[in-house]
Amino acid sequence: MRYLEGYIIIFVFIIFVSQIYRIVFYREGRYVEPTNIDVFLAWLDSQGYLRKWIYLKQIGLLNQTLIKFIGRPFILEIYNNTVLIDRIKYGSMENYYQTTYFLPGYNGSIKPLILILKIGG
Repeated sequence: MRYLEGYIIIFVFIIFVSQIYRIVFYREGRYVEPTNIDVFLAWLDSQGYLRKWIYLKQIGLLNQTLIKFIGRPFILEIYNNTVLIDRIKYGSMENYYQTTYFLPGYNGSIKPLILILKIGG
């Protein structure tokens, strides 16, 4: 009977120490709230504009929309894997905030593109 009590005490002690360790030493990763800039490309895509403008090469409409909604200097780079295929630039900037978006294709085609939007700030 004393062995059983000893095992229970050891078990409770181990759980207690592990909880103290978790509370004291566990550091949560930094979580950054998404800003309007982070979800802007996703919003354009959800409305059906972004894929159409990029895959049908209507870059002028995309440029006008970005200027209107962002209102700050920006650079939008469009990559096919690691090859830069197009770049839209508005204004000049030294420091910037960057967000990335992935497009898998348009109208059933598989042509993955990576969009990198850099916004002056």
